[in-house]
Amino acid sequence: MNAEWMGRYRPFVAALVRHSNLSSRMSARRTVGAQGQMVLAPNEWQTLEYLLEHQDEVENMVYISNQLGIATSTFSRIVRSLEGLGFVEKLQKEGNNKDVVLHITPSGMEYYHSEVKNRVNPMFDGCFNHLGSLSDEELDQVIQAIDYISDQMLQDTKAAEQDAPPKLVPLKRKAK
Repeated sequence: MNAEWMGRYRPFVAALVRHSNLSSRMSARRTVGAQGQMVLAPNEWQTLEYLLEHQDEVENMVYISNQLGIATSTFSRIVRSLEGLGFVEKLQKEGNNKDVVLHITPSGMEYYHSEVKNRVNPMFDGCFNHLGSLSDEELDQVIQAIDYISDQMLQDTKAAEQDAPPKLVPLKRKAK
């Protein structure tokens, strides 16, 4: 069977699929770098980076998980992990115990800047070189295309979560 529906965009779709699969493969796995340093799992890294970029904003955890496209239950696990490492702290808005706000710690900032310098910049420099010939408008169009696909995937995910039957667990009975 031929996948003709993609037309000339087949290489673009293939690149997205490969990236998505590699991201999924790595998403929940923390590793050790070449120099023996701890390397956060990609979803932990993205959370840390988001908090750094939005540190002046007061956003709750549900909002951030939606912005990152991470299920709220998974996001809670990521936050606990980053909190355990001392990279993130949870705060509450005064007078509102429901809205938990995240804040990156000085230790989290130090780790982030060290990783950018030693690992992230070298990885992305080549990527940015490939994009360097695009005008700002062309780059914006590529971003819009990827965002469109992401938005469609998010809608499908939310619909599936809403349609899923509730998870049933055994009834806990009190001992007599």
